Amino acid sequence: MDPRFIADSFIEKLSQQLPAGASKLGEEFREQLKKAATAVFKELDLVTRDEFDSQAAQLDRLSEQLARLEQQLEQLDH
Repeated sequence: MDPRFIADSFIEKLSQQLPAGASKLGEEFREQLKKAATAVFKELDLVTRDEFDSQAAQLDRLSEQLARLEQQLEQLDH
């Protein structure tokens, strides 16, 4: 996931939560905040919700498959 996109989204949501007068913060401050947020987000291992959901579904399928294989192995041992 692109850290710049995350930073842009973060700054936009943050701006929406600020009181009306605070939205007049200078563009320079906004850019500095965006740079700082981008640097922080680059350090994080972030994935999109779609990627997370896909991996969670795959993990569920593999867990079910493992349970079936363990059950088959148990039957072969007896």
